[in-house]
Amino acid sequence: FFFFFFFSFTTTLDNMAGMPGAMKEVNPINDDAKAIADQVKAEVETKTGSKYDTYNATHFATQVVNGTNYFIKVDVGSGKAVHVRAHRAFSGEVTLHSVQADKNTGDDLAYF
Repeated sequence: FFFFFFFSFTTTLDNMAGMPGAMKEVNPINDDAKAIADQVKAEVETKTGSKYDTYNATHFATQVVNGTNYFIKVDVGSGKAVHVRAHRAFSGEVTLHSVQADKNTGDDLAYF
């Protein structure tokens, strides 16, 4: 009985990470997330009021909602970073949701 309960409980916890609404773990950047970061760069610069000569996406996490939210850490040089939240609809349309500009490259990427 204990084994069955423990197995069921841990399996449920493992599966929760992929459920809609749950932010998945942070990973090194991949081509898909980099393309999204690059696609919203001009809007990020407008929102932050800064022009970035350095703009290198380094890490990302996703959240399945009505489409996918991408949380992306972008190194903007001199130890500084911006955290970008962009949404890709099921249709493929990408929109910038929000930006956190007061970050350093060592700051953890978290839900915002």
